[in-house]
Amino acid sequence: MTARYGEQVLGSALLVPVVRWGDDRTLPGETTLERDEELLDRLPAADRELFGYVMARLDKPRWELFERYVLPGWWAHDEAAAAELETDFLLPHWPEHQAPAHHGRHLLVATRQDALVGWRDQLALLDHYPRMAATVLDAAGHNPQVECAETVRGLVGHWLDGIARPY
Repeated sequence: MTARYGEQVLGSALLVPVVRWGDDRTLPGETTLERDEELLDRLPAADRELFGYVMARLDKPRWELFERYVLPGWWAHDEAAAAELETDFLLPHWPEHQAPAHHGRHLLVATRQDALVGWRDQLALLDHYPRMAATVLDAAGHNPQVECAETVRGLVGHWLDGIARPY
């Protein structure tokens, strides 16, 4: 958006964004910080697999959050539409490479245990967005808005305050 619309864009908030895909990614190893085997044994295999792939702590409190906030969207999404989107999901190059630095207010939230998109590659965005605040949260996977809701809410609130009164 910033490459296409430039200064018309006031800023962006990026939550565990895809920056690179495939073999170009720098990913941490899959890390599970807590694991409740009894809970996991009771879950349907598909739910257990997704839960384990996108969350860092596999315990009852996290399962309840995951079941309430993540699973309904996952099971309701249109698989055919998602497959169509995935065919054009990745851009052939970073748009930032062909655009000047963007001086709007930007927020990047990544997580140390995100085995899906990682966190290291996302930090390269800081070179293009000199007003970007970046946070790499620990003890969270691909859903920091669920696993670290209060922290993410605070970061987004701070970012929105900056959009409202740029300095």
